[in-house]
Amino acid sequence: MFERGTGDVLIDEWNDDLGNVGAMKAPDMEKGYDWDSVSVDFRSGDSGHAAFRLSDGSETMYLSYAGIPYSDLELLVIAPGSVCMAAANNNKRGTYSMIIAIILEFGLFLTVILIEEKRRQRIMEGRRIQLEEALEKANAANAAKSRFLSKMSHDIRTPLNGIIGLIDISEANPDNLEMLEENRKKEKLAANHLLSLVNDVLNMSKLEEDKVELAHEAFDIRKLADDILTITQMRAEDAGVRLEHQDCKVNIPHPYVYGSPLHVRQIFVNILGNAIKYNKTGGSIITRIESGKCENGIIWYTCRIADTGIGMSSEFLEHLFDPFAQEKVDARSVYQGSGLGMSIAKSLIDKMGGTIEVKSEQGAGSEFVVTLPFEIATEESVRSEAFGDESASIDGVKILMAEDNELNREIAVELLREKGAVVTTVNDGQAAVDAVSKCGDECASGKAYGYRQSDTDDIGSPAGLSFI
Repeated sequence: MFERGTGDVLIDEWNDDLGNVGAMKAPDMEKGYDWDSVSVDFRSGDSGHAAFRLSDGSETMYLSYAGIPYSDLELLVIAPGSVCMAAANNNKRGTYSMIIAIILEFGLFLTVILIEEKRRQRIMEGRRIQLEEALEKANAANAAKSRFLSKMSHDIRTPLNGIIGLIDISEANPDNLEMLEENRKKEKLAANHLLSLVNDVLNMSKLEEDKVELAHEAFDIRKLADDILTITQMRAEDAGVRLEHQDCKVNIPHPYVYGSPLHVRQIFVNILGNAIKYNKTGGSIITRIESGKCENGIIWYTCRIADTGIGMSSEFLEHLFDPFAQEKVDARSVYQGSGLGMSIAKSLIDKMGGTIEVKSEQGAGSEFVVTLPFEIATEESVRSEAFGDESASIDGVKILMAEDNELNREIAVELLREKGAVVTTVNDGQAAVDAVSKCGDECASGKAYGYRQSDTDDIGSPAGLSFI
């Protein structure tokens, strides 16, 4: 038995060494027999029978060949006439034995065929499953995109409608100063909520695309903790929630560390913000910091945040860090959030090489345990960072601003001029470049205008430069 495509012999009852059917030597037969035609037939997959006499006249040979269905295998049988006659003249038991032997051989061949076919079916089934999984992922991505657009359009419309409605009320009551002042506060509150939604979406987008760059700044972790508690303390008081924190100084053996304080602050402001938002009036939040292992210049700190809020079900905990995840159907309207806070916190913690664990029970509250590694720094490096961050006065500084949005330009100019800056405005980056090129040596020395590199390449700003 051999494979048609390659000619490799798989089973040979005549020879011990398997070779290639192309190298098979034709029998020495009497003249007049067309062995070449028969050879072409069985090598091409045709079936048939033939008989020929050896040239010495000693034996008549019988030949049968056929392709095995559903495979690339070809079966070639050559039997001497004497064997066939002896088998025919044997008693019934011998004949039956021969038949059984032939059946067994064919059973072996069929087994090989079935095994090969099963293998091919498994391969095809595996490919089919892979294609189905890829299709499911693509459909899930499209569904997530649709849910995102639906949810965000609702979340953005809500504060926008509020702002527009308050403006209409104010315009209808220009003489009611008390109402105007109250509406202004509500408009600012709605605008800040809208801004937080947009910021959450942008932050999540950057994290998913791995575009967030963590800083490597020296800072005092005790001061950062105080700043976070100061920010959240006011929100907790407004919500009627008590915020308790233990004196962490004794648990911080290395207060000066390197890290990204902006993103560390964002992690804990998000977690504490949720602990306040989903708490009950008269509830409490307890926080404490613990130090962990310290080796190779790296110190691990663990922060525990426990609240007495509404808690979460075990089913929802599995999806806590999914974007836009909120357990209650009306949570977006009641608690005023995008559902991205925990997703952002988890992504930042993972990016820093830390861990977050959550325990929660509905009606009993939740506990968050965040562990982050920090590189140990010195007090001198922290002082150096603090000195470099001191803001300088811009009183009398000439500023060239390129901004194509009239409202944004008007607001920015007013804020800068309040600080004493001398502001010149242009519409786009090219106009800014032209203006700088005309001011001569004073601009070249950097005395006339300051400039910065924009985060994104704005349209109209050559090489991404935004002059200010």
